[in-house]
Formats: sequence, structure tokens, C-alpha cells
Amino acid sequence: MTNAAQEPEVGFSTYGKTSLQIALAATAISLLLAAGWASLGYGLAGVATYRLVFAQDRLFDLRWTAVLIATIQCVITPHLAYRGAYEHDRYGMYVPEAAYMPIAVSCLIGFAVGILFFHTKKERWSQILAARQLRQVLLRRPDLPIILFAVSLLGSTASAISPAALGFVGYLFANLKYTAVVLFLLSGRSDRLVWTGAVLGYAFLESAASSLFHDILLWGAIAGGLLAFLLQPTAWTRAAIAVALVVAIMAIQSAKHEYRTRVWKGSENASHGLYFDIASERMIALCTGRMPISEVFGGMVLRLNQGWITSRIIQVVPAAEPFAEGQTITRGLRSSLLPRILASNKAGAGGRENFERFTHLDLSRGTSMGIGTQGEAYANFGAIGAPIYLMAYGLAIAWLISSYAKLSERIPLAVAMLPNTFLFALKAEGDFVTVSNFVTKGFLFHAAIAAGLAYAFRGGSHANSRNLDRS
Repeated sequence: MTNAAQEPEVGFSTYGKTSLQIALAATAISLLLAAGWASLGYGLAGVATYRLVFAQDRLFDLRWTAVLIATIQCVITPHLAYRGAYEHDRYGMYVPEAAYMPIAVSCLIGFAVGILFFHTKKERWSQILAARQLRQVLLRRPDLPIILFAVSLLGSTASAISPAALGFVGYLFANLKYTAVVLFLLSGRSDRLVWTGAVLGYAFLESAASSLFHDILLWGAIAGGLLAFLLQPTAWTRAAIAVALVVAIMAIQSAKHEYRTRVWKGSENASHGLYFDIASERMIALCTGRMPISEVFGGMVLRLNQGWITSRIIQVVPAAEPFAEGQTITRGLRSSLLPRILASNKAGAGGRENFERFTHLDLSRGTSMGIGTQGEAYANFGAIGAPIYLMAYGLAIAWLISSYAKLSERIPLAVAMLPNTFLFALKAEGDFVTVSNFVTKGFLFHAAIAAGLAYAFRGGSHANSRNLDRS
């Protein structure tokens, strides 16, 4: 097993090749059911779902997670929108399906090829071996996840009262609660599931207070995948968990719009109670038939659909706005590599500037909305260059994930921070400056935290116990 983990391996793994074969078969079947470019997306989504739900072979399969999210947000939900899943003047599709789908699907394929290229057995064994060593650490230090959770609470408090310039650091510290979730699940504590539920429950309450649910939904899926990998439940149990997650997403999404409307218009104050009241009212209405399921489903499709932004960009660029030709990418690189003290005018995360520039739509004051990786790819390089850029982008993310996994061979605690480091790279709605900022700074932050804890528990001496380092 150790030898397998040390073998250099580049390219698609045997499992990856098998998955591609399954993708081709699924695509052929889907072509019979739904003609057109979207069928390729449905086929890839089927493979990604199978890979994540029934055949996850490592602690965190971030690559297939990113592919599934991109498929849902950029191909499947836009396809459903074209088929009348919802109607909306602003968030509808701006160009015909025949103009949108070839671009969206080719971008998806480019991204998938890039990010899956380094999906190797070596990284899988790096994760597994690091987890085994980390379990030994947790047997000696069962309080470590509790310590990280406490630090995250301090981070949440600090970020709320800190100047805006330090808000990002506070956010990174606050998100250590999710690393604590990983450590609880890996530990041998008899109360690990209680602690896991408590931390995720606290995270959900935080999300309800801010009406921002992306992180908790994504982390719920990541934690569920990790638990399934550790416990190896039956296929039926895995399927039931996946269905329960979809139902939970529908419930959260169905209440989110009304909750945000009430809070942002100032009619009511943000509170956990308000959110749960709205959610329970809507679920009761759904179960009693007073609310058709099509309304809930349509609302979920509307809020997951990232394609409407890309379709608007296709309508605007280059007809009314020239291609950026890589401008936003180079600005994003400068923003992620240079501190603000050296680049006072550097681009900030959030995406508002790019959104208004490439969609010619105005955002209300205080609202931030990104054009997404797919929209930015088209805005810069057009229909032909966008898939090529996204392949390179996927390769870069894949290389960083592999590099971080290699770090966990030396510092096992790093594997518990892997999802936190690349969380924003999994989302389809982030533009390059947002993703590069979070990934580069998150990579350094989490590596420093892992190394610092390793050194601290070694007592500052190589002669002492190598608690968090690899023997």
C-alpha cells in the first residue's frame, strides 16, 4: 500500500479511464432520451453522481465534486430553464438554446478533462495514509477538533468586529469549524457523530442568519461523502442519503428566496426563527398539496442556474462589449499574488465590476454577483478559446490539489484542511479573481496552520513525539 502511494503516476488512472467509458455509454443512452448538446451534460452528471455516491475511493473527491456542480449549474439547470421549469424576466435565458448549449457543454468538457487529468491512485493513497496517521494523532489528542472548533468561534467573532481588510483572515479562521468536522469524523471518539451534528448545526444557524447557504450545503455533502467512505454503507443506504440531501437542498432553497426578500427589504429582522418558520410553512404547504412541487422545483432550478448569466454575456459580448482577451485573468493573478499594500487598486473578490461590465445589468448597492468561471471564460476568449482556457484552468486546480495532497504525506493534518482550501474552486459561480484569492491565500493559510500545529505538538523539538508529523 505504501509502495502504491509512492509510485509516480501522471494522467488518467485506470478508474478514470473506466469512468470515461461509462460516460460514453451514459451519453449514448441519454442521446436516445434527450437529443442535443445537453445530453452530454446529463451523461457526465450521471457518471459524476455514480462516482461520488457509490464509488468514492478516497476521503475527498474534490475533482468529481467540481465537475458535478459545474454540470448542474451550467448545463442541466439551464436546459430545464429552456424547457419551462421557471419564468423570470431577469434570471431567464437570454439567447436561444442552440446558441448557448454548444458553448456551455464544450466549456464543461474542457474543464472536466483538465481537472480530472491528475486524478491518480497516488493522491488517493496520500489521503488514506495521512488519515491513518491522523487517527493515531487523534487517539493521543482527542481534544484537537474541539480546540479547532473553539478557534473557529473566536474567528467568527473577530471577523464580525475587525476592519474590512482583516475580514478575509477572520473568514479563514471561522471556517476551521469544518476542519473540526473532518477531525471528529476521523477520530475514535464515541461521541463523534454528536459533535459533528453540533458543529454542522451551528454552521447552519450561521448560514440562516446571513441567508448564505452555499458553504453549509457543500460541506454537508463533503461530510456525508467522508462518512460514507469511512463506514462503507450499502448501496441502498448511500442512495437514501443522497436523496435526503437533495430533499434538504430543495427545502433550504424553497425558503431562502422568501427569507431573503423579507430580510433585505427590511420588513423583518434576520433570525434563525424566521427562517425555520418560513421553511416549515412551505414544507407543510407542500406536503398538504397547497403548494405544487413544480413551484418548489422551479425555484430550486432558478437559484441553481448559473447559465442565465453566461447567456446574457453571450448576448452582450462582443455585440456591445468587446472580448476582454485575458484582461480579467491577469488582473486576478496580480490580485492573488500581490498584497493590497503593494497594489492598492487591485481587483477585489465579489465580481460586481465584471458582472456589470459584461452583462450590462445593474446590481443594487451592496449586492455582489460573479459571472462565474464559464461566463468569464467566454467573456475573455469567445466560444473557441473558452474551452481551451477552462482546460488549462482545470489543470491548474488539479495540480494544486495534487500538490496539497503531497503535503499531507509530510503533515497528515493537512488532509483535514483539503476541502477548506479548495472550497471556492468547486463552485461554478466564482470568477477568477475570487477563486485565485481564496485558493492561493487559503493554501498558504491552511498549510501554515497544519505545520504550526505539527510543530507545537512536537514540543518544538525533532527529538520529541512526532504527533502531527509523518514517521
